[in-house]
Amino acid sequence: MCYLSMIRSAKKSIRIQTPYFIPDTSILDALKAAAAAGVQIELMIPGVKASFFLDPVTTYYCGDLLEYGAKIYKYHGYIHAKTMVVDDELCCIGSVNMDIRSLQVDDEICGVFYANPTVTEYSRTYDEDITHCDPYTLEQFHARSSKERFIESFFLMFAPLM
Repeated sequence: MCYLSMIRSAKKSIRIQTPYFIPDTSILDALKAAAAAGVQIELMIPGVKASFFLDPVTTYYCGDLLEYGAKIYKYHGYIHAKTMVVDDELCCIGSVNMDIRSLQVDDEICGVFYANPTVTEYSRTYDEDITHCDPYTLEQFHARSSKERFIESFFLMFAPLM
């Protein structure tokens, strides 16, 4: 509910860092609605594979967001940060992965910071981290091989368990 509230409150930007991106329908729909309303969505994921079965599903959901104009960044290496910055006024930092298990099953914790130096500092950290990333574009998403698409489709069936 916290993530949904934060996403729905966004007016300008939502910046997310997560080791993998396997959102439930409510989070994905909220991000798409925000993007359609003109909110800039930025998602940073690891460039190094987290797992042979998590990465294909992450790629699928990233493509879904790319279709709505989101910016996806792949970090040079592995990034394990679990953060969200909204409008440079609100920041969430914690143990919550952007996946169905973390959002609905596991006991996770997240600190939420409002318009204070922590938010400003973390926004700058996000900017610094982007300098260590490569963009992942809609063109790259559409250029995936048939094998990659098949693997995505196969593992997507198991997304509710991930």
